[in-house]
Amino acid sequence: MAEAEERQRVLRALNRALSVLSARERRVIDARLMTEQAQTLDELGGELRISSERVRQIGGRAPQKIKAAVRAEIEGRRRSARSRA
Repeated sequence: MAEAEERQRVLRALNRALSVLSARERRVIDARLMTEQAQTLDELGGELRISSERVRQIGGRAPQKIKAAVRAEIEGRRRSARSRA
């Protein structure tokens, strides 16, 4: 049971982190990283009507935004835990 609860907690945290991304950034992350067969930069660029270089840039920056959101959430939890103690 604890394992299932932990998995749900992680999924909720991931969804909160992904919420900081724009729709375009989420689409790039989904298509490039979260599928078994990733779309190419050219395919995704054509779909989004942007250059493949722009897709690459978005794909590089989006994980940084996710990481920053996760760090901010962790820090927020630490602060609230300290204030309760």
